[in-house]
Amino acid sequence: MGIFQAGLLVPVAVGLVIGGGIAGSLGWKAIFWFFAIYSGAFLCLLIILLPETLRSIVANGSRTPSNPLTRWPLGFYQKTSKIQWQQSLERQSLLATKKKIDLLGPLRILLSNHAAPIIIFLAVYYAVWQMSITAMSFLFKSRYGLTEIQIGLTLIANGVGSMVGTLVTGKIP
Repeated sequence: MGIFQAGLLVPVAVGLVIGGGIAGSLGWKAIFWFFAIYSGAFLCLLIILLPETLRSIVANGSRTPSNPLTRWPLGFYQKTSKIQWQQSLERQSLLATKKKIDLLGPLRILLSNHAAPIIIFLAVYYAVWQMSITAMSFLFKSRYGLTEIQIGLTLIANGVGSMVGTLVTGKIP
């Protein structure tokens, strides 16, 4: 779990430097253009490379989806894997039944006695953390006169420290 969380903290360590570099050289508005281009390219890669995994559509990967966008990655996966994809018709018809969507299911999980305290604690923790990062960048600029690139470099310690702390506490039993 620590490795997973540390992977989520990589953008905090690296993103501030990239954002500082872009804002320092091209201006702060260029950051939004960078995000638009990056997210569009990432969405295209997801659409092209991510296979469909919904069991009601593809069973265990043996059925081909009807949508041409999701058909290609699954077909490629079926051809390159060593798994036998033949299934009985009985089993396929059982998996093909439509499932009922429960829209309030995630809300019930969020409000459960087990999940709600953890979610509230983490929401407050991350909100305070992000507010302190935002306040630090403003203070570094107004008090010390640092540029955006220098502010990004000073905040590397925050991101790297968070990643190391997560990896260390992930190992504690």
